[in-house]
Amino acid sequence: MKNAYIPLFLFLLVFLSGCVQFGEEKRGISQSGIVVTDFSSSREEIEGMNRLLRIYMEVENNGGYSTDKVLMCLLGSFGNPSEGMWKLENEQCKAAKRKLDAADPANAIPGGTARAAWTLKSPWVPYPQERKDIFTGRVYYFYKTKTTAKVIVYSETEVEARKQRGESVSSVGMQTSTQAPLAISLSTPELIRAEDGYFTLRITLSNVGNGVVFDSSNFDWDSKTPPKISIDNLNIVKLKISYPESDLTLEACENKVELKKGEKRTISCDFTIKNPEAITTMKEYPITVESEYGYYIDKGISITVRGRKGESP
Repeated sequence: MKNAYIPLFLFLLVFLSGCVQFGEEKRGISQSGIVVTDFSSSREEIEGMNRLLRIYMEVENNGGYSTDKVLMCLLGSFGNPSEGMWKLENEQCKAAKRKLDAADPANAIPGGTARAAWTLKSPWVPYPQERKDIFTGRVYYFYKTKTTAKVIVYSETEVEARKQRGESVSSVGMQTSTQAPLAISLSTPELIRAEDGYFTLRITLSNVGNGVVFDSSNFDWDSKTPPKISIDNLNIVKLKISYPESDLTLEACENKVELKKGEKRTISCDFTIKNPEAITTMKEYPITVESEYGYYIDKGISITVRGRKGESP
């Protein structure tokens, strides 16, 4: 019964480990934030029980926000080698020892890095059997996305004058945004005219970091074991919206949004212009949308374990 139990246990482990990636990380916007630059082992194959294996991880801040909350964890089948599991010699999770500074692409300066290593002893596998075991490197980190844009309101006469001059008219000026695993962009569904007295701002959220966003309000960043995240806190983005309150009133807006891995969602916020009659040509209103959140990504490796002739548990 014991031999039949082991493959089922490992199957469940792989199934429950979630979004595990193999191969090289892809850089750029799809991996903006903390990226895993190395997740490797001292050997790819091992024979016999209680043989040493070391697993290494290195991460780098590839985004635009400096963070001092980074937790690197190793997930796998840990327990008694005689029962077909790996023995982990140290803590499952290790916090980064220093702040990971943001990258500076303009000056070709890479972001901060952190490393972790784990030592394991191999499990017993009956000779002449062999199997492949999956280990997952999971990196939890805290990040912040901030996007600012100028929303432009025009008088009707100004709109007509610009059209007659052949000039383009847009109600959202140039945006500045943090490179991060959560991307935020702002837009308006139509040209904003002062005479209307109100406008709608669209906020588009995109999970571009190839991982999972979560509410980190009660997260333990020094945990020695993988922290448990409530299902109510998974895939949750909280927004803070800043605007000139002397000129605008925010009438309705969602500030808590569900956003799963790889998803894109757009929400709408309605503003009232307090003194529209004072706008004779145009007026710009700076609006900032920001979010602080937890995020995690996974990377996987496979190790082949072979039974050793004459060895018993």
